[in-house]
Amino acid sequence: MASWIGTGGSNPGDVKTEGDLELYKSSYPTAQILNYNHDNVGVILDAYYHGSWKSADAGSNFRIYKLSDKLRFSYSSGVSAGSTISDWASEDSNCGIVLDKNGNVAVGHANPNAQLHIEGNVELTD
Repeated sequence: MASWIGTGGSNPGDVKTEGDLELYKSSYPTAQILNYNHDNVGVILDAYYHGSWKSADAGSNFRIYKLSDKLRFSYSSGVSAGSTISDWASEDSNCGIVLDKNGNVAVGHANPNAQLHIEGNVELTD
């Protein structure tokens, strides 16, 4: 199957002024770079944004996104290709790791309140 690059829009080859870049290997983007402004940029893997967050792969979806002075690593899975990822309706949804502008890091929580803020179980092994 051929690969192609689109520069935004819903179809390969569409052009948008926001500066999106989409990489296709099938009917859905395998990767998307969103470049809306200085505090609204992201790299999206096996998912894409076309008016709402959409899945490109039912196995897993990931986004690395800078918005509101936070860098978020988000995840989702089990959403069929082309369907809306409802877990990502809020910018703070399904954040695995969040880094804020003060250097605080949260794991399993959207708002770090300390240098290291962990919500959930922790396992340390030797």
